[in-house]
Amino acid sequence: MMAQKILGDKYVQIIFKNILKVHVRRHPNKRMYIANENNPRGFCGKEKGDWWKIFKEMSHHNLNSLFNNTDKFYTYEDFKKRL
Repeated sequence: MMAQKILGDKYVQIIFKNILKVHVRRHPNKRMYIANENNPRGFCGKEKGDWWKIFKEMSHHNLNSLFNNTDKFYTYEDFKKRL
């Protein structure tokens, strides 16, 4: 969406078929180095805590605000205030 917003009519999307998509977010050894996080399954689950829910909501709001200029775009400072 951001690329389309910036590039406008010059934006081109290419689709590749038959490509193996590998995503290791759920690998048991991934993200175990993050302090205070016991969530080997990745981004999902209640192990992340309230901060993750706030961050995710604000990110979705910002994504929806890209094409609606009347809404405020949240910054990291706004995120810190809500913690």
